[in-house]
Formats: sequence, structure tokens, C-alpha cells
Amino acid sequence: GFSVESVKNDTKIAQLEQELD
Repeated sequence: GFSVESVKNDTKIAQLEQELD
């Protein structure tokens, strides 16, 4: 399902992955 919280979580995860890379 779509939700604002899920989008925020995806964004946070993407940012963390970029920092680790």
C-alpha cells in the first residue's frame, strides 16, 4: 500500500545507502 510514512522510510533508507556507498 501507499502511505506517506512508507515514502519517508524509503527516502531515509536511500539516503543511508548513499552514505554507505
